[in-house]
Amino acid sequence: MSKIHNGEDHNVSAAVLSTGGGLSSPKINSSQLMLVTGIAALVLCFIMLLTSLTPIRRRFYEVFYYTHHLFVPAVVITVIHSLISTFWIIGIAFYCSNKLYNFVSIKKYTNKEVKVEVISAKTIAISLPQKKKFISNFGLSKDNTGKYIYVCCPKISILQWHAFDLTDGSDENFDKLIIGANGNWTRKFNNLLSEDSESNYSLLVSKPFTSKYSHVFENDIAILVSGGTGISPMIPIINKHAHYLTTKKRKHSLEKIHLVWICRDASLFDLLEEPLNNLISKDLNERLTVTIYYTGSKINETSVGQHQKSALFELPQVSLVYSKPDLYDVYTEIITKYESNKNIGIVAVGSESLTEQAKRISRKWARENKRAFRVNFYSAAL
Repeated sequence: MSKIHNGEDHNVSAAVLSTGGGLSSPKINSSQLMLVTGIAALVLCFIMLLTSLTPIRRRFYEVFYYTHHLFVPAVVITVIHSLISTFWIIGIAFYCSNKLYNFVSIKKYTNKEVKVEVISAKTIAISLPQKKKFISNFGLSKDNTGKYIYVCCPKISILQWHAFDLTDGSDENFDKLIIGANGNWTRKFNNLLSEDSESNYSLLVSKPFTSKYSHVFENDIAILVSGGTGISPMIPIINKHAHYLTTKKRKHSLEKIHLVWICRDASLFDLLEEPLNNLISKDLNERLTVTIYYTGSKINETSVGQHQKSALFELPQVSLVYSKPDLYDVYTEIITKYESNKNIGIVAVGSESLTEQAKRISRKWARENKRAFRVNFYSAAL
């Protein structure tokens, strides 16, 4: 008995000594850590994925915005899950530097600096003076072709940033945007800027970013499909095309542009006058054709008739059609005019339904004619 008693005393004292006089605490091993952090990261990613669904993102934008800040703990947990590898550290460093660069390049405009032009009841044009800010202009040309910026109006919502394509204006010292009231935010924005000119609002504007349709100049023939205010990014493309054709050293192989504009607001027609006059002044009329498909109500046809009297419709390369286009027939009519082995670039800018339709039909046309032509598609939804 004494031996057993002594043995038990010895074991207890050893346990006490090993824990410094206290009770031992359970330790989490590496496999348990991997399991817990893996599950936590998966749950956070699922929440962000759920709020990214189109119906939720459009109706509850603030929910989408706030829940996506969960990416910060998700990244931290993922780094722990991967045992803090060098790969993750480098990736986070690049991400943080990019976010910092975007943040410091933001420009602020007061209502006194913003020029507002009311084009129609649902469309306005705003001009922003080009502020010299080295950090935001570094490495970027002044060319607006294929460029877009994000705009925030804190008076409406400090959380919402909306992307708009840059277009060319009459004054090169201003960046111009054409904004149509296509959603809740844009309706509030247009009402604020057009009706309440004395309001003390301000705008936050990001640095310009480049869209993929800026590569349309790499093709031989370009078909530009635009819907409504989607004409705004087409104007810089037309102007740049005219500029390249008149320079001694051509930087692209683009021969001709075919513009297909689906528009229900006749007040927007005048936006094409300046780029067309630019082509005429350089004797480049044959380098562009314009077909406008008017899809507005019959009540507004009187307004269309008034606009038809403008110099725009006196040009032989401009035509007006009172119907919606069949894009497959439009592609066929344009492309089959040219010899085979031509590179065809199709750009579609407009509503999501228009860009998806243009993309689907261009792929169908390309499959059926892949031996004759190479078709490249570029899109951007308003």
